[in-house]
Amino acid sequence: MLALFKKAGMPLRAPPDGECGMEGGGEGAPHIVSPLRGVTHLQRLERREPMLLRADTDGAPGLLRWFAGDSFLGSSMPGEALPWQAPGAGHYLLRVVDAKGLADSRELLIETVR
Repeated sequence: MLALFKKAGMPLRAPPDGECGMEGGGEGAPHIVSPLRGVTHLQRLERREPMLLRADTDGAPGLLRWFAGDSFLGSSMPGEALPWQAPGAGHYLLRVVDAKGLADSRELLIETVR
């Protein structure tokens, strides 16, 4: 591809070396175990129960911080569940971040039922 750009007289810079763009933040990053990916979660109007957020990590154990959008939800250790009650139905972007700044995220859809 680079040869084609040079032949046409168009500059094409090579991408930088490194591990940018890796899914889930790379080796040692936390990865969300719960809630499940690609599942619509149902929440009952009469009996609302908290959702359990859980993440594991391949790196050194330490405190994991959970966020929904830009809102801080709480902290947990790897493998431990953090109970969270969604404020209502809708789309949420959950994110878990470790002490090194490595992160994983997951889109979440919650619908309410009677």
